[in-house]
Amino acid sequence: MVETKSIAPEFKKYLKFDSNNNNIKIGVAMSGGVDSSTVAYLLKQQGYDIFGVTMKTFKDEDSDAKKVCDDLGIEHYILDVRDEFKEKVVDYFVNEYMNGRTPNPCMVCNRHIKFGKMLDFILSKGASFMATGHYTKLKNGLLSVGDDSNKDQVYFLSQIEKNRLNKIIFPVGDLEKSKLRELAEQLGVRVYSKKDSQEICFVDDADDYAKYKGHEDEVAKAIAYGLQLKEYIPSKDATSPDKPIERPVIDDVPFVGNPTTTVAQMEAWAIKNNAIEFAKIAKACYDTCLSIGLDPAPVYAQTALETGWLYKNGNSQAGIDASYHNPCGLKISKGGSDFDKNAHKVFKDWNEGFRAMGQHLLLYYGAEGYPLKNPVDPRHFDFLLGKAKTVVALGGEGKWNTNPDYGKNIMKLYRSLLATEYKKTVETDIPPNIDTNNLTVVTYTNINDLPAALLINTWLGYPIIPTTANGFDRTRYAKIVHVGGSGAPTGSIVIAGKDRWETLDQAKNFIKENSK
Repeated sequence: MVETKSIAPEFKKYLKFDSNNNNIKIGVAMSGGVDSSTVAYLLKQQGYDIFGVTMKTFKDEDSDAKKVCDDLGIEHYILDVRDEFKEKVVDYFVNEYMNGRTPNPCMVCNRHIKFGKMLDFILSKGASFMATGHYTKLKNGLLSVGDDSNKDQVYFLSQIEKNRLNKIIFPVGDLEKSKLRELAEQLGVRVYSKKDSQEICFVDDADDYAKYKGHEDEVAKAIAYGLQLKEYIPSKDATSPDKPIERPVIDDVPFVGNPTTTVAQMEAWAIKNNAIEFAKIAKACYDTCLSIGLDPAPVYAQTALETGWLYKNGNSQAGIDASYHNPCGLKISKGGSDFDKNAHKVFKDWNEGFRAMGQHLLLYYGAEGYPLKNPVDPRHFDFLLGKAKTVVALGGEGKWNTNPDYGKNIMKLYRSLLATEYKKTVETDIPPNIDTNNLTVVTYTNINDLPAALLINTWLGYPIIPTTANGFDRTRYAKIVHVGGSGAPTGSIVIAGKDRWETLDQAKNFIKENSK
């Protein structure tokens, strides 16, 4: 309890004591700043049974939080979330910046860490609620803007799962920041004048992002690349509209991480390079990579290099072909000549082949848990552990390939892949906002039919909606362009299941006539 005689009358309502509150346990999320520290003071004064929790993220936690808890005579916990923070927040931040997008790490942190792991921890300590110093309110169980419009934080909290909001309270949502500092000073909160932290917590000097262009750590490189990419967002030079602006070259990337491409872009890239058969294995590459933590883009680019776009111009020099399902020329465990087809591993399908390749890459990376005890990778040797963490590092003496330019050649293909324009597919069957009474759908049922689907889409600008023949109710739509399937030859076009053409020109003319 604090002396309230010196407290201004306008603040008295925040300090009203209620003995019944002693039966309610609240965990206060404490950063060491003035907002959360004042929340702790207010709840303590109101009679609640409280304790403080500070997250340990990427550096030493703020010692001021512990000092404030000591001032109040309440328990203080340190919650170690370094692993989760690295995975969910920092890695996300790096991946977004590396691809020229603007990340929002605070929003991601709030959802997964602060109001995810931290809330779970607080509830596990027997608390009924978690309290924070955010300037927001709850109205009818929903987030609402607080009274200080300059400190509105609803946007940053918007990703919190709705079913968690009933376990959260925001005691200072109806205060302005300047007034909160006045109240904190009158209460004797030791950090009442502490400077606000308004930038990215894991960036040393966010006020000067440009300086990171000279740094070499992962976050710094991401910021540097992101800044460069953002400078080239326009597709044309403003001073010379006919002159395209070239994006800066990304020299190197890790092959471990979140995907930087999509299946549709991978397929479009292959088709653009007249590698139709190579397009057919894009999904296997993508799905397998995602299942083991690899970015599919550099893996697919490496496969293009290793297989010559899946032997577009014939078999490999060793005499192996697509039937080996071997995306990178992996040999059997005992090895053999580069030109001996019997020395190369045969996998049962492309999923197995990409899993073996992925395990080999993760071994090079030095991933946790590697080497594996029972790998699919036939060349899973202990001495390869940690040999290369990026694409460029795969080339050179004692590496994946002795050619020092090997990784650089993969990066050329990687950049070409990410620069490929493609028609984004609709992921669901039919979006709910589309009028199904007068709808023209371009659909494909099989990867074999993708080239035809892309061509039709280019002609007429129809949406491509991947479906399966089973369960696809054709009677719901006035006009349907169905590519492949239903007994039609690969690449042929069927309109509403009634007419069939063997050439795309015939289909094109019919579609135009019936789409007016």
